[in-house]
Amino acid sequence: MKNMNELRIMKNIDIDLYHKKYIAITAKQYDINSRYLLFTCYNQGNVFFLNSSNCAFIRYRKPDDLGVFNQCTITSDGKILVELTEQMLSCPGHCDADILIVDNEENIIVNDGGNIQVKDGCIISTMNFCINVIEAPLEHSEIESSYEFNALNDLIVKTTKDYTYVIDQAKASENAASDSADRSYNYALQSQSYAMGTGDVRQDEAVNNAKYFYEQSKIISESLSGALRPMGTKKFEDLVLITDAAEGDMYNVSDEFMTTSDFKEGPGYRYPAGTNVYKTADGYWDCLAGTLVTGVKGDAEATYHKGNINLTSDDIGAVAKAGDSSNTTVTFSQALSRANVANGESLKIILGKIMKWFSDIANGAAGTLLGSNLTSSKVLVSDANGKVAASPVTSAELEYLVGTTGSIQNQFGQLSDNLKSHTHSWSAIQSKPGTFPPSGHTHDDRYYTKSETNNGYYSLKDAAEIPAGADLNSYTGFGNYVSTNEARSRTLKNCPWTGSGFKLIVERITGDTTGDYFGQRLIPNAEECIEIIRHYVTGKGYTAWKRLTPGEYLPLSGGKLTGALNVGDKVNIRTDGEGGNLRLTSPQGAYWEMDAHNEDFRLYRQYNNSIFGFAFTKGGKFIDGRGFELPQIQRGSYTLNVGANSIAEQKITFPKSFSGTPTVVAGIYSTTTNTNYGQIIAAVKDITSTTCVLRVINRSSDALSPNIQWIATF
Repeated sequence: MKNMNELRIMKNIDIDLYHKKYIAITAKQYDINSRYLLFTCYNQGNVFFLNSSNCAFIRYRKPDDLGVFNQCTITSDGKILVELTEQMLSCPGHCDADILIVDNEENIIVNDGGNIQVKDGCIISTMNFCINVIEAPLEHSEIESSYEFNALNDLIVKTTKDYTYVIDQAKASENAASDSADRSYNYALQSQSYAMGTGDVRQDEAVNNAKYFYEQSKIISESLSGALRPMGTKKFEDLVLITDAAEGDMYNVSDEFMTTSDFKEGPGYRYPAGTNVYKTADGYWDCLAGTLVTGVKGDAEATYHKGNINLTSDDIGAVAKAGDSSNTTVTFSQALSRANVANGESLKIILGKIMKWFSDIANGAAGTLLGSNLTSSKVLVSDANGKVAASPVTSAELEYLVGTTGSIQNQFGQLSDNLKSHTHSWSAIQSKPGTFPPSGHTHDDRYYTKSETNNGYYSLKDAAEIPAGADLNSYTGFGNYVSTNEARSRTLKNCPWTGSGFKLIVERITGDTTGDYFGQRLIPNAEECIEIIRHYVTGKGYTAWKRLTPGEYLPLSGGKLTGALNVGDKVNIRTDGEGGNLRLTSPQGAYWEMDAHNEDFRLYRQYNNSIFGFAFTKGGKFIDGRGFELPQIQRGSYTLNVGANSIAEQKITFPKSFSGTPTVVAGIYSTTTNTNYGQIIAAVKDITSTTCVLRVINRSSDALSPNIQWIATF
């Protein structure tokens, strides 16, 4: 036969003195002397060990509303051992309990209101836990459910012993009364002291008399009425009014619900089906569980998921980490000042900077580039900072052009023809020679012949063609050289001119007849009179190129810039076979260029053979550097009024028609503290190139007026 100790089973349970964590324990009806619970107490997650001077009691309410108040055992390692007694397991169903801990059993005091206090000590109790007693297949009819107050019984035993002692003392006093009236009177006082403690006979008689112990036993019994009482299962809408429920009434709510102002934690918290609620001492409903999350969804989704959820970028409405953002809409504002884009900046910042450049360029004129439009009678000049500036044309300059009726060059030609055909009388000619024809003269060796001129004066002789890719630094021999066209000029090294063909003259620059005293003079094939020179320094080579006056200036009026205009070292305005362009160069060699490219307009950056930029095409499209067309973007807002548990719709018209059917996204803008706005869903439907329909789905019980923000892109 098995030893009875082998049939005893023990369940280890962790319980906290602070955090509310619902604990459910399962036991079987009618089991006796076999089931034990070993509690380890925690204080906010830290182990709370009891000592031998402490005492503990279990307060336990059965499904039939009868109670149990038994003393527990404190183990040598500071834990609490609870036996599930016959009465605790006599009635099947849901049983609520907690553990009451007192620093010393002798310090327990119960006041007239039924509240447990301690004398010169402290009291604390654990959070509630549940014991679910499973019904046995057969009833034990001899076992009836009743109150079980073992701790109270122990106290009654002590009270009974004291009362018996008082009676014995009273009888002794009565017998002795015949011997001595004085002695009888003293015994009477002593009897009264042990019975009710009303005399001043013994020390501490106010808390050490039969009446006191009886009242304490009664108070402890009545104090058990504050335990939780299971009242059955109800739907949330059928839950009794808080004012109609008694303290400790507990209901199991069979459906999912959201708390109201009758709840301890306030309104707006959602709980799942099966949650237990009970009425607290201060008149509120409270839940035997923490606030739970019942569903999860992404911002781009309309319904909630349950279980283990993996939210993707599509669910949230975001761009994947390695995704294509070419169709992503961007909201940005124009930058306050012009600045170059920088590596690592967001697309919002870059587009804001580009918008500032385009805005300033669109508002400017060719003379100021990034300023206000030119007024009348202005010319372009280079100011002291190397910037393009506007200068007025004064009356003094205009006087030089008085009388011109057409091309100045044609009028000069006409003047030459007039001089050839013009005649004067001999007497009108002044400073004429004394005789005519003049005195004889000869053509001797004092004059150069044509052959001598061609061979001796290199500036007049035929020019040699400069081959493609040549280095002008290697041209040190006296003579004439030519680059025949712009394409050839662009291939040359150390060449200051690439806008057209040119003539290069290597000539002597000092009065010395020998030595390396020479320089180069470059004259472009252009309408403007431009010369660019540099000198050769022995041992150092050629100096930097320098453009001569007046080639540094544009014509006062009627002129046209051909080739390139360099403003300082960093700005270059020039034309090429495709059109005109403006180039801005950084000290590191990178440059931004605005280019009238055939019938399109481009803005691009080039550095280390890498090009990034944008283009406005002839058809009005905005293309980025990868060839992608940037999206058309429009946005707006509309406030809809929607009733409780209703759907409202509003058709809107886009400010401008799209080129096709756009993508439209809608959301809610709100700063309200009304949590019912969390049950609103914004959506769109019936999208065309000109209109769409905004929809608002209100799942709350209030009529609301959300502000719907929408954005459309194509």
